[in-house]
Amino acid sequence: MATSESDKNQKMSEERKYLLARELVRQMKIFYLHLAIYVCVNVSLILTLLVTSLVEMDFTRMKYVHYLPTIWGAGVSIHAIIVFSKGPMIKKWEKEKITDFVKDWEEKKVKEIMENE
Repeated sequence: MATSESDKNQKMSEERKYLLARELVRQMKIFYLHLAIYVCVNVSLILTLLVTSLVEMDFTRMKYVHYLPTIWGAGVSIHAIIVFSKGPMIKKWEKEKITDFVKDWEEKKVKEIMENE
């Protein structure tokens, strides 16, 4: 009976790990899409401003070109930190695993002590 319960817990644990990993991969995919859009839009913006400035020989607009990439870049950086620091979802899972481990360890110790008596 104990082995089937253990197998069931292990199977649930494996399924939970799979679901967490799948969610992490989904978040990484969204981040890389965000990063690609950031790069494409900012390269296009800078090239457009550079070309129009060269054609018109008016470089006054170029002094403002850094605002969008800087502010948006901060957002992309925060997004990267959230995704790649494993986020609160993984930390919750780790806490659950530690709790499960401590519980299992305590049960084993109690059984070991009872068997020795």
